[in-house]
Parts: sequence; structure tokens; C-alpha cells
Amino acid sequence: MRRRRFLIAAALAPFAVSAQARIPRVGVLAVPPLSETKMQLDALEAGLRELGYAPGKNIALELRSANGRYADLKPLAEELVAANLDVIVTFGTPPTQAAKEATTDIPIVMAGAGDPVGTGLVTSLARPGGNLTGTSNLSPPLVVKRLELLKESHPELRRAALLANPANPAQTASIRAAESASQSLRLDLRLYPVRDADAIRKSFAAMQTDRVEALLLGNDVLLISEAASIAEMATRQRIRSAGNREFAESGGLIGYGSIQDVLRHTATYVHKILRGAKPAELPIEQPSKYEVYLNLRTVKAGDFAIPPSFRLLRVDRVIE
Repeated sequence: MRRRRFLIAAALAPFAVSAQARIPRVGVLAVPPLSETKMQLDALEAGLRELGYAPGKNIALELRSANGRYADLKPLAEELVAANLDVIVTFGTPPTQAAKEATTDIPIVMAGAGDPVGTGLVTSLARPGGNLTGTSNLSPPLVVKRLELLKESHPELRRAALLANPANPAQTASIRAAESASQSLRLDLRLYPVRDADAIRKSFAAMQTDRVEALLLGNDVLLISEAASIAEMATRQRIRSAGNREFAESGGLIGYGSIQDVLRHTATYVHKILRGAKPAELPIEQPSKYEVYLNLRTVKAGDFAIPPSFRLLRVDRVIE
């Protein structure tokens, strides 16, 4: 038995030495401060752990944040490229664009890019080509569905607001899609462009003047990082709100789509690439099913009337 253990240890020794000498290094590029991307980082790390990685032990994460300044993404991307990493993970469309411009060699895995084809990141979801692949949440259909859910939750709805970040190229298609859908739903949809937290607060002041009844969130890292404060302001002004699942969990009324699910799945791309897969050969994926969340605490706090048929037929999960 001792001899067998010795032989096994001897056989594994070269691998142990190799692992200690060189562990995979993965760069992460985000727009908001790292303190505001904790949810995204936690989801990515959870996905890596499910695949056997322990950040800081058998994989190293090099984190970079533009601290809300989009102009800083380019030098940060170049810094990650100069570090000679194995993979670069990008949170959202602007960081992905910066990384793509910085390298054609290092594999890039985008996490939840809103509209990778429409923004020119790739020419095809099925065949991304080059050194870029990853996951997408296809923002335009998500935004349209959220608008439909707001209308169904309040059939008398007439005036709605859309919060979107014009600095994010992926928002352009979402804005067009929401404006088109608002016409068929007979809604007066007003766009409130926001680039920072202060602009969000000013938008709510304008919404009160404009007598907005419902609020629709675009898919953007700024809005994700400010989810709790947006939800609180909306409920205080008795404005129905809809965003992703995490927004509903932060106090928003309706949630549809989950950034955490997308980010957890992003880890599988990192794993495949570290095992030798080529980004060009990995199709860009999106969630196949989304669930509708309704926050009952927010229903009560905002005194929102919700049709029984909406709860019964449309809501998959309630938050109590």
C-alpha cells in the first residue's frame, strides 16, 4: 500500500510542479467600479468554481475597471493585452469593443453583450470567427418583453419611461425596438438618457413632472449597478418598473432575464478555451428560457394593482 501511494505521488509530482509554476491568468474588464460589479464577479467566479477552478489557487483573475469612464477602457484593454494573459473576459459591449481593438491574438470572452451582431462585434452568432466569442442576452427582445409585461400588469398604462445609456452602442437597437413596440401597445414612451448616477436622479425628477406611470430599464452595466437605488426611487414615486431578475430582487416590480445566469455560463467558455478550444469555433450562446419575476413586497409598498390573470398566467416566480 505504501509503495502504491509512493508511485502515485511520483506520477503526479510533475503535474504538481507544473501547476505551481504556471496557472491560467484571466483578465476581466468592466466599466463600473469593481465595488459595483460584485454581483457580476461573484456570478463569474461561481461558474468557474462549478468547473473546478478556485480563483487565487488554480486560476488567477486580473481585474480592471474604468470606474465609469468609457474613455479609460482602451488603455485598460491595452494594459491587459500587455500582461500576456490566457483569456480576457469583458462585461458588456463597450469593454468588448475595447478589447477587440486591442488584440487579435488573445481570446476574448464577452459576458452578456447586448447585440453583438448589430454592434459589429461579430458577423454571426453561430460563427463568430476571430478571437471573440461568449454569451449574449440579446437586449432588444428583452426590453420589448419587459415593456409588454408592464402593459399587461397595468392595462390602463399610457405613459412609460425608458432609461438607457447612450454611451453603450448596444442600447441603440434596444431603444429602436422599445419605441417600435410602444406604438403597437399604444404607449407614450419617453427616453431618458443617462450616463451616470446623477443623471438617473435627475431623470426621476423629470419623470415626476412628466407624470410617468411605468419605467423600463435597458440592459447596461450602469443601470445594473444602480438597480437598488432605481427600484427605490421608482417605488417611492409609485412608478411601476421592469428590468432583469436581479433588478426585481433589488426591489423592482418586474424582472425578466438574468445577468447572473449569463455570467455563470460565460465561465464555460473560459474553461473550453483554457483546454484548447478556438474562440472562432465556439458559437455565441444566449439563454434559451427566461422567467418572469414579480416582487410582492414592491406591489405592497407601491400599492400597485396587479390583475389576477397576470399573476396566474405570466408570473413564474414571486419574490416575497
